[in-house]
Amino acid sequence: MGGGIAIDFALAYPDRVKALALAGPGLSGFRFSEKGNLFMQPVWDAMAAHDSLRAAELWLETPFMIPAMEHEELALQLRKLAKDNSRAWIPFKIQERLPMEPATGRLAEIQVPTLVLVGSRDYDDIHTIADLVSEGISGAEKVVVEGAGHMLNLERPEEFNNLVSAFISKH
Repeated sequence: MGGGIAIDFALAYPDRVKALALAGPGLSGFRFSEKGNLFMQPVWDAMAAHDSLRAAELWLETPFMIPAMEHEELALQLRKLAKDNSRAWIPFKIQERLPMEPATGRLAEIQVPTLVLVGSRDYDDIHTIADLVSEGISGAEKVVVEGAGHMLNLERPEEFNNLVSAFISKH
């Protein structure tokens, strides 16, 4: 969710942002597809039942995580991370403060160099968001990391680091 937060921050505080490097970003105001909501329903049900550990486990089975979970060593790390951070799946009355005006429809206000990274195997809705962001921010550069899913920084760490380092060096 960091990419979506970074976009909202850039819109709220444009004088504090010099560039954006976004990986598989979210986007405030974006409505996920019915299919996306359907596969997330078991996660939400576990959250509603206050079973945060089960919610974290179910998250690892979603299309967001399937490509990363195919890597045996990475799957072990992700299971540990999910377990150690399962409290993040506890429902709060105010878990996230959304901006007054969501980023959808406001992307043209962002005037800084922007890199949008997305894994070729990331979920369809994330590809839609990556397209919206890269088309909505003037001069934004979109790079598709072949074979990677939503966790492209962990699935392809060297390629991810090289792309982000090159972008930072350029800007």
